[in-house]
Amino acid sequence: MKLSTSGPSSPPSGESLDKRNQIRNHIVAGELEAAMREIEALAPELLRSDSRIHFKLLRQQLVELIRAKFVITNIISYAQ
Repeated sequence: MKLSTSGPSSPPSGESLDKRNQIRNHIVAGELEAAMREIEALAPELLRSDSRIHFKLLRQQLVELIRAKFVITNIISYAQ
């Protein structure tokens, strides 16, 4: 994780921390589309300016889609 060295800044507001926690909860729950929508609302330039973060979120979204397909396939196989 890269820390900012641009000097002192004001601490995040309570609302901003709530939004960040919401984004984190979406990511942990595998709800990557919702997380990316929240990020876009909180910091519209973030995903466009930091391709590394955007790629990691898209990669995790793919993992979640594959995981969901695997679960559905197993359920269908079990039901037959």
